[in-house]
Amino acid sequence: MGMSWLPALHFIILTMAFAVSLKESNHRYLFLDILRGIAVLWMIPTHVLGILLNTQASENPYYQIFLPTTGYVAVAFIFCAGSAVWFSLERKGEFYRKLSPELLNHLRRTAFILLTAYWFNISTSSWDQLKDTPLAWNRLLAFNVLQVIGFSILLSLLLIQILKSSRILKWVFLGIGLSVYAAAPWVWGMDLSRETIFIKSIFGRPPDTAFPFFPWVGHFFMGAAITGFFAQLKNKIYGMGALLLVSTLAPYLIFYIHDLRFRYPGWQESWWFCNPGNSFLRLSKVTCLFSLLYLLEPLLRKMKSRIGFLTIFSKESLQVYVFHMAIVYGRPFLKGLNSFYAHQLSLAQGLAVTLGLTAFSFCIAWIWHCLKERKPLWAKGILIAYSCIFLTHFFL
Repeated sequence: MGMSWLPALHFIILTMAFAVSLKESNHRYLFLDILRGIAVLWMIPTHVLGILLNTQASENPYYQIFLPTTGYVAVAFIFCAGSAVWFSLERKGEFYRKLSPELLNHLRRTAFILLTAYWFNISTSSWDQLKDTPLAWNRLLAFNVLQVIGFSILLSLLLIQILKSSRILKWVFLGIGLSVYAAAPWVWGMDLSRETIFIKSIFGRPPDTAFPFFPWVGHFFMGAAITGFFAQLKNKIYGMGALLLVSTLAPYLIFYIHDLRFRYPGWQESWWFCNPGNSFLRLSKVTCLFSLLYLLEPLLRKMKSRIGFLTIFSKESLQVYVFHMAIVYGRPFLKGLNSFYAHQLSLAQGLAVTLGLTAFSFCIAWIWHCLKERKPLWAKGILIAYSCIFLTHFFL
């Protein structure tokens, strides 16, 4: 077809347009930006090397050292989203508890995240193909990191409406996080074979859904709760120091309990997927870096010009996420690198692709960030124009 290049053009522009939002808040926390920026930076080699390296490269000792760290990227993203919600509550809580422009703005941003999440799950090039393909519907409704963040924000905003006291709210957030961790093996053990695709997408387990509600939503609410307790401390330095110490020692206790071979009820196939001990292990590693970066924030501010690329990655994390995932995995309807080089590259080749994609992603993020800052109406115009083009192409 003569217009077969249109989906590619639509996608390239939309990956930039998807980052459009109302004016960014001036109240940003550098240590949280750095944490999210590190997660974005680590996300690219996680996906590139994980899908492109051949068997020999995957067994390389250097890659084996890197591999365990990849399990904390998504946790850091989700934790940072929960933390950001609490910081936002601290500033705008009174506005979030009534129908205000601030609440509507937050809802708009959340709807934008969910729209991006489900747009990115589209695996066909037209509506006619989608409606007639059951597997495509499974992929469309599957939970991923953005769905976890989007629905968690909606739930947190609902709780903010119900509970007027932030002191109570942080305990409720903590209770939800712990409950989700505890319930995950039970939920994974349920037979959902007769349930609808939508129910499986929320309460199922891989391969039905990549990031099921249990236990991943728990990381969001633990991030919000931990930030809530931190924000209400009088001496934050000592508080973060204590958190750093606890989160550093916690893995030793977790592995000690694990070595006792205590069998937690519920799904038993692997400790590394939904066991509460594994959830706490991932959480402890992220909170360790969270607290360390806070304690180092005075130094980070002096180095701000040198680490500015991390703040760009943080501010444009949604755009970088969508852009690099499309290059690697080829969604929503383009062929990605995995279609041509899956499990074929050496370690050196994989690193070269990683460095190139990281540099390219940063350049696109920086250009888009500058455009939003200097010409916000142009950015919104791009979003509207190319959304219309995409919808026209998809449905017609």
